[in-house]
Amino acid sequence: MEPVVSAALSEAVRAVVDKLKEGKKLSTEDIFLLYLGTIVEEQRALRAEVREEVARLRAEIGEVSRRIDETNKRIDALTVEFGKRIDEVSKRVDETNKRIDALAVEFSRQMGEVSRRIDETNKRIDAVTAEFSRQMGEVSRRIDETNKRIDALTVEFGKRIDEVSKRVDETNKRIDALAVEFSRRIDEVSKRIDDLYKLLSSIHQVLLEISRHVSAK
Repeated sequence: MEPVVSAALSEAVRAVVDKLKEGKKLSTEDIFLLYLGTIVEEQRALRAEVREEVARLRAEIGEVSRRIDETNKRIDALTVEFGKRIDEVSKRVDETNKRIDALAVEFSRQMGEVSRRIDETNKRIDAVTAEFSRQMGEVSRRIDETNKRIDALTVEFGKRIDEVSKRVDETNKRIDALAVEFSRRIDEVSKRIDDLYKLLSSIHQVLLEISRHVSAK
C-alpha cells in the first residue's frame, strides 16, 4: 500500500509543479499536495537516520564483545604467570631441602669422626655443635623467608584476582547499560515508525478524498 500511495503522491506533486512552471494559480488542494510531498521526503530522511543509528549501536556492541575477549585473555595470562611463579618457588624450596640434607650428611660424618677421636676432640665437638646450631638457625631463617615470599605471592595474586573481578563486573555493568539504552532506542524508533505509518494512513485517506473530489468534478 505504501509504494502505491508514494507513487500517487509523487505524480500529484509533479502535476502541481508543472502548474507552477506554467504560471497557473495553485488551489488549496495543490498547496496541500506540496505540503504532503515535503512530509514524505522528511519521513524518508528519518528512516535513513534510523538505519544509521541501528548500525552504530551494532558496532558499539561488537566493540564491547571485543573488550570482554581481551579481558578474558588477560585473566588467562595472569593465571599462567601465577603458575610459573609457584613452580619457581617450589623449585627453590626443593633446593633448600637438598642443602639441608647435605648439611645433615656432613653432620653425621663429623659426628662419626668425633666418636672415634672423642678423647682428643672434645673441644672440636663443642665447636662443631655450635657451628651446626648456627647453620641450622640460618637454614630455619631462610625457610621462614621462603614462606614469607610464598605468602606475599599469594596475597598479591589475590589482589590481582580481585582487581580483575572488579573490572569484569564493571564491564558487565557497561554491557547492561548498553543493552538498556539499545532497547530504549529500539522502542523509540518503533514508536516513530508507528507514528509514520499512522501519518501515511492519514495521507492515504486524504488522497482518496482528493481523488473522489477530483472525480466528482
